Amino acid sequence: MNNMERAIEILIELGVDADDAQEQIVSGNLHFVPEAGMRIRDNSLLEELVRSCGDSLIEANFADFGVGDRFIRTLARWCPNLRSIDIGVDADDGGNVNVTDESIIALAESCPDLSLVRIDGCRRLTDKSVIALATYCPGLEVFSVVECLGISDKGMCVLAESCQGLKAVNILFCFHIGDPTIVIFKKYCPYLAEINTPFSGLTAIGIRLAKEICDRPKPPPLKDFWWVSKVPMVSLKGQMN
Repeated sequence: MNNMERAIEILIELGVDADDAQEQIVSGNLHFVPEAGMRIRDNSLLEELVRSCGDSLIEANFADFGVGDRFIRTLARWCPNLRSIDIGVDADDGGNVNVTDESIIALAESCPDLSLVRIDGCRRLTDKSVIALATYCPGLEVFSVVECLGISDKGMCVLAESCQGLKAVNILFCFHIGDPTIVIFKKYCPYLAEINTPFSGLTAIGIRLAKEICDRPKPPPLKDFWWVSKVPMVSLKGQMN
C-alpha cells in the first residue's frame, strides 16, 4: 500500500465517504470535519494521515478536533507546502489548550507559504506565535484568532507591518487587541477588506476606523507569492522575549 492509498484508508476510518476521501487526497485539500461533539484525544491517526500526504498537502482543516502540539509539529515536519491551516475550536466546546507557541513557531518556520491561519480558541497562544507567523509567512491573507486571550497589540502590529497582503482578520473576543492594531492596519494593509471586531478591546474610535479600512478602495490584486523576492521586514530578534 502506497502513501496515497493509506491516506485514503485513514480518511475512510474517520468517517469520510470513499469517493470524497480520494478527492481530498488527490487535491491535497483535507477539509473533513468531525461529527458533532467528537474529539480525538490520541492524534496518532491524524499524524499518520499528514505523514502519508507529505508535501502534497496544501490545505488542512482540522477545526474542532482539538489537536495538540505533537500533531502541529508533525505537520511542520512533513507538509512544507501547506498554504491553509485551520485548527480552531469553538469556545462553546471549551477551546483548545493543547497547542502552545512552540509548535506554532515550528509550523511558521517550516511552512512559509501559509496564506490562511485559523487558530481560534487556542487559549495558550501568545504574541510569540503571531510574531513567528508574521516573520516567516509574510504572504498571510486570512488570520483568525477568536478568543485567543494571550494575543495583544504587540503581536498584531508586527503582523500588520510584515503581512501587507492581509485581506481578512478576525479578532472577536480578543480583549488585549485594541485601537493601536487598527491604526497599524490602516497604515500597512491596503488590501484589508474584513475586520471582525465585536467584543474585542476596541473603542468606538477603533471600530469606526476599522469600518473605514474595510470600505476604502483597494489596490489591484497582488500576484501569487509576491513576497518571495522581498527581504523580511521584521526580525524575530528581541521580539520573542
